[in-house]
Amino acid sequence: MKQKFQPDPNLDRLIRRLNEAARETGAEPEMEIPVPPARSRQEVPTTGWDLPSVGFDEKDEIGRLLKAARDRDASDLLIVAGSPPMIRINGSLSPSGDTLTDEETRTLCGDILPRERRQTLARTGAVDFAFTRPGLGRFRCNLHRQRGSWAAAIRLLPKSPPGFKELNLPPVLDRIVGLNHGLVLVTGPTGSGKSTTLASILAQILENRRLHAITIEDPVEYEHHSSLSLVEHVEVGRDAESFPLSLIHI
Repeated sequence: MKQKFQPDPNLDRLIRRLNEAARETGAEPEMEIPVPPARSRQEVPTTGWDLPSVGFDEKDEIGRLLKAARDRDASDLLIVAGSPPMIRINGSLSPSGDTLTDEETRTLCGDILPRERRQTLARTGAVDFAFTRPGLGRFRCNLHRQRGSWAAAIRLLPKSPPGFKELNLPPVLDRIVGLNHGLVLVTGPTGSGKSTTLASILAQILENRRLHAITIEDPVEYEHHSSLSLVEHVEVGRDAESFPLSLIHI
């Protein structure tokens, strides 16, 4: 019989003590992303990190860059201090604006960072999340530190998952859509299309079957809408603390 994992309170206390010791010796990050002067809003404690909420910048410079990338059918927008914003078109990078200063880069990154992801960024120095801009669509972002500043890699997501034919997927997936039980694994290296394939499969299920579908993701990339089926999206870090807890509570 497989032994059930039991939490070790002694180990938990040791980890807390190590974290406290690290903070006392100055190991905690001290970088700040400035808040653009704007509307008054209640701030959330961020252990020394002062980060604006999504949409805080009234000039919405990040929105302009995202629109330029979308208009040129780019796949990615890259933001790094000391370089102009770069958009990737058919695998090649092209500048989209003037060279960014450190302050401009930190402001752009802070403008898209969700409030609930601040603590993760402060603790680890990097965070993955997805966000939506009205009229522009949905985006997936990796925000991280580099050389004492900030950088962002933003992937432009399609407005809806592509179909099986568009992705050139094998016919066997039609059988997967009709399964009533079992475990299906979609594996591959980073960037090989795992999330897009899963989104396409789920879209087919929602359009053709009367089921209750729940996704657990970090972050939620494609937003599906209920049609014949009912769909829920649970995002780890925002709606749930972890994948295991999500599975327990649903």
